[in-house]
Amino acid sequence: MLLLSLNWWREKDPRTPLGTAYLYSWLSRTDLWPMVKVGFLDATVADPVTRVVQRIKAADPSILGIGVYVWNNPVVRQVLSSLRVEGYRGKIVLGGPEISYATEDLPAEFPDADYFVKGEGETAFEEVLRANLGGRKAEGPGVFTPRYSPIAGQAHLPKGVEPVQPQSLPELLPLIVKDGFGRIELQRGCLFACSFCAFPFKDRVFTEFGMGTLREDLRQLRLAGVRQLAVLDPILFLHKERAMTMLRALAEELPGTRFEIQSRPEHLDAALIDQLARMDVLLECGIQSLDPIVERAIRRAGDPGTIDASLRLLQERGVDFEAHLIFGLPFQTVGSLFQDVDYLLGFHPRRLRLFPLLDHRGTTLSRETQTVYHGRMTFSNSFPRQVEETEWMPRNAIASLKRLHHELEVGTDAVTALERARTVLPGCQGNGEPILWA
Repeated sequence: MLLLSLNWWREKDPRTPLGTAYLYSWLSRTDLWPMVKVGFLDATVADPVTRVVQRIKAADPSILGIGVYVWNNPVVRQVLSSLRVEGYRGKIVLGGPEISYATEDLPAEFPDADYFVKGEGETAFEEVLRANLGGRKAEGPGVFTPRYSPIAGQAHLPKGVEPVQPQSLPELLPLIVKDGFGRIELQRGCLFACSFCAFPFKDRVFTEFGMGTLREDLRQLRLAGVRQLAVLDPILFLHKERAMTMLRALAEELPGTRFEIQSRPEHLDAALIDQLARMDVLLECGIQSLDPIVERAIRRAGDPGTIDASLRLLQERGVDFEAHLIFGLPFQTVGSLFQDVDYLLGFHPRRLRLFPLLDHRGTTLSRETQTVYHGRMTFSNSFPRQVEETEWMPRNAIASLKRLHHELEVGTDAVTALERARTVLPGCQGNGEPILWA
């Protein structure tokens, strides 16, 4: 079995993504292990397809597993097509977000695949391996073939069963830690249903991992030299007592470590912010929009008073935080976006980031672009499908905002970049008072 990663390469990224590592960890604890040899092939979307194909052929796996993401979707299709032309006859299994949230269009899009795994991959991928060893067709929750219709539903770990943490396997540590940087997952899924997000699906689940092995996992990361740790859970602070326990474990087991932690600011309180202030933290605050009209449209509502209080406390306690906004959302205008921008800049975030809306297939918003917003929102045809024009934000404005996004991502000073953008974007002279608080 070969697990192929086609990553969006960043210099600091470890060799192997956590999703791949979780699959390996799970399978290593099953009775399949004596019968299965697992290999990793790590590549990037910038690598020549011919080179990737030749590396796969040289390994000649019976089963090839690939995670499909919004940024590597077209590259995966090219790799599969070239593999079959070159004579590869092994089983190809596709998983990942772009598979999990798609439906009946998968067989047409990936005609060279043998199986699709939707949802959590551990038990579904294990079923594919067992079926292959037994000479039968794989079947069960979340496992589909191109000839099976409808392709719907998700695989989940059995109730009460948790994934095997890759930090617990010494052989994986060199693959998931690079130059002192690593990632950790403390829960899976989301309880919310923001229409633009790739998390929600009809039978979604939210799982908080038990904390019985948390400190040992963190010790293993410390021994592997981790000095910068990204915590990948966007609603980590939803349950405050649990979150406090995790923060204290992080601080005590990884002293001197810089933590990158995602958060919705409305989930914070004074006690959590005080604990964050005692740590070396960059808090990534996914705010997306503060306009109540936009929030209703995307099914994302946060209590304005709580958000305001959290941002003020973060500023007062000196906690570094990023503020993230999305542009191109339904009913969002240039003016309302810049009112959000001006308001957030008042709290002096370490960094302001603006992202173009992406059309993640299978999401509520993706369906609504074909129904509720048909003819009112336009997206690019290439992957990832980015917003190009909306009824409320003209094409030239979105093009200017994409240039602004790039400037902010490469490190241009936010005030400088925003002032430059204001000269070409009509209606963006906000008064510093966000619509949310009106």
